[in-house]
Amino acid sequence: MVRVLEANILQLIQEKHQQQEILGNLTQMYHVVQNDDYLKKQLLANQSLEYDTLKNKTLLMENALKLPFLKQNGRCAKKDTFPKSVHNPGKVHEVYWSCYGVNCYYFVLQDNTWEQCKQTCQSYGSSLLKIDNEHELAFVQFQIHGNMYWIGLSYSDLEWKWKWIDDGTSPGMNLKMMSSPPRRGKCVFLSSTRLAYGNCSRTYSCVCKQRINCNFPSSMCT
Repeated sequence: MVRVLEANILQLIQEKHQQQEILGNLTQMYHVVQNDDYLKKQLLANQSLEYDTLKNKTLLMENALKLPFLKQNGRCAKKDTFPKSVHNPGKVHEVYWSCYGVNCYYFVLQDNTWEQCKQTCQSYGSSLLKIDNEHELAFVQFQIHGNMYWIGLSYSDLEWKWKWIDDGTSPGMNLKMMSSPPRRGKCVFLSSTRLAYGNCSRTYSCVCKQRINCNFPSSMCT
């Protein structure tokens, strides 16, 4: 009787060890599968990023090939023309500009808040940059080096949505960032590699856009 009981106890101990071993193997397999799933997601994210980067480079190269056919470009100094005040004594801005097709772009190098950039562009008879498509985005990014530039996209607290400045020409490009509420700021700036949110009171350079006959670029500086 005692031997039978001992045998049963020994068998139960062995079965318990086997169950623990099986459980350990299953746990290990779960972690392997989980890690494999994570690596696949990371690989997919990296491939997506590489695709976006390659796509942007392709657009830049396409526009680079078109650069010899740009109608006009240049550099000048331009003085504010909007009314002066205590808060706005008037400035002279260093501006370089480039025309392509029916649009000309002013790149104002002095740092301004988003609202100041808006006023500066208006003083030139233009408006803060409204991007219409990916080719225009790539073209503008190809023109800028180093600086951050405010563009005409900001978040409206009244309408709870992102809005392009209304220059009466087009609705503007629908960017991915416009599908979610602001994170770090309610105004958007542009660099040579990215678009990002920013606090509207920060100071960056400005990009203005004007739809004109680019055969007469000298009007920009007069």
